[in-house]
Amino acid sequence: MLAVFSCNKSTNTTPANSNVSNAEAADLAASSLSQNSNGVATAAADGTNVGSTSTVNLSSTNPGAQSLSLNTNNATSLAFVPRQLLCGATLNDTVTRKNSIGDSISYTYNSIYTFTLHCTNNSRDSLTESSVFNGTHSGPYCNTVYNGTNAFTVGGLSSTATNFVINGQHNRSGSFVSKKDTSNHGTHTINVIVKNLTLSKPARTIISGTATFTITGNTTKKGSWSYTGTIVYSNDGIATLTIAGIGYRLNIFTGRLFKI
Repeated sequence: MLAVFSCNKSTNTTPANSNVSNAEAADLAASSLSQNSNGVATAAADGTNVGSTSTVNLSSTNPGAQSLSLNTNNATSLAFVPRQLLCGATLNDTVTRKNSIGDSISYTYNSIYTFTLHCTNNSRDSLTESSVFNGTHSGPYCNTVYNGTNAFTVGGLSSTATNFVINGQHNRSGSFVSKKDTSNHGTHTINVIVKNLTLSKPARTIISGTATFTITGNTTKKGSWSYTGTIVYSNDGIATLTIAGIGYRLNIFTGRLFKI
């Protein structure tokens, strides 16, 4: 399982102008895209959940094991009453998610959402979704602390639309400490721009879309580094991540990453 802000070493050589390898940078990008690490897929799941019903009830989902499906959420909150989102109205929701006892990777994160429903002739048309979030993650290679923001538009809410279409951006930054070598630590920032991320209706399964991203960081005593890359989504729960000319297959549910 991929750790958020993973520091897993690989056989990839580090470029002359960087102290972070291509594979490590790809792991960082994957953490901002996957559902089990509060990435883009999480925002897509939550936005289309609200868009499907026009009710803000993310915090009312029963707690349990972290789901790896876009159709359910593992959320706990003091609010348990779904609230109807009317045309032109804005509602907030706070959701906390964490791993179950016994999971090999531990994590917890908190998201504060703002949803606004947009209508045409009193019929649902689109939804704007923004959030601020923060969290911690302890995986096999790193302990991390992070915070970030999301800003997305969810289209395709009308009854005649066959798919949801999401556009916007995901930004996060944080610190990391390697479990293997605690002297290896630093900070980094990830910015993802999502274009036409398409989810089927009513299943809300990701079927296509693209994204571009930049990653910048600073490693203590080693200096700064940066990477850019692209994402192409397919309809099998897999996205192709390309960074500095090297390709990887990313499971958007689990965060697992495989070099092509």
